[in-house]
Amino acid sequence: MSLNLLPGNWGSRARTIGLSIPSLSGEDIGARAARAHAEGFSGLELPATGEPGKLYAPSVRPEERARWRDLLAPFHALSAVAPDKSGFDVSLVSPSAVIRRASVTEIWSVCRFIEALGGGVVSVRTGWPPAHVEPERARGHLVECLTTLDRMAGDHNAVIGLEAADYFDDASRFDLLEMVRLRHTGITLDTRHVSLLRDALAEDGAESVVGRFARRFAARLVHVRVHADEPFAPGLSEDDVADLVAALLEANYRGMTCLAFGADFPPREHQVRAQQRAAWEKRMVGAADDR
Repeated sequence: MSLNLLPGNWGSRARTIGLSIPSLSGEDIGARAARAHAEGFSGLELPATGEPGKLYAPSVRPEERARWRDLLAPFHALSAVAPDKSGFDVSLVSPSAVIRRASVTEIWSVCRFIEALGGGVVSVRTGWPPAHVEPERARGHLVECLTTLDRMAGDHNAVIGLEAADYFDDASRFDLLEMVRLRHTGITLDTRHVSLLRDALAEDGAESVVGRFARRFAARLVHVRVHADEPFAPGLSEDDVADLVAALLEANYRGMTCLAFGADFPPREHQVRAQQRAAWEKRMVGAADDR
């Protein structure tokens, strides 16, 4: 089985610069999506975490999903963020079988939601195992849940993107994706998390942690989220961004590079988004065309 056929190159027709929809003010998803498309973004990330002000997949009516599918048709790639430990006590490593089953069900609902919109990536956080749970036991619980979710994702035109956080704040643990050979599961790289990864990535050399992470797991990357409030993502330098882009281009990454902006924005926020989109298009699309 070639990794080139697995999630790292799944989900879009071309390199896509997307926008996390909470970056736009307003209540109506359709109106915000239309604004994102008008501003030139070709991908969209939807939060389906069920938190206040966010979508909760089971509560979105079928007719509403059909309307959104039509509205979102112009986008090349879509993603959704599943509920996590902070909002719904979602944990794939809990010692409680009841909690694990409920957690899988919550994520499954997001897979069905993204299928109704045309398919895409579902970003998932695993949660943390309690301190008293032995590492091997937590790993066994996680493999059990991921095996089920991988099958569900395949049934619903979705790919699971595991975030580099919680259980996976130790990057070496991502090796289990190859050991279990999950076909519809990859990695969501969030620049806010990578700088906090444990020293599994620490090694000699000038390349940044984010660059090493992207290069090491390039074949499994399905979604990249960049927190772009500043000229570069918080905690990342220009060199870090250059390392990240170089690693993605070398891997022929064709998933979405999604820009996320915080709530504290200048009055002319659309200009900031436009500048960042243009900069990332030049990095990801323009540079690729020159290769």
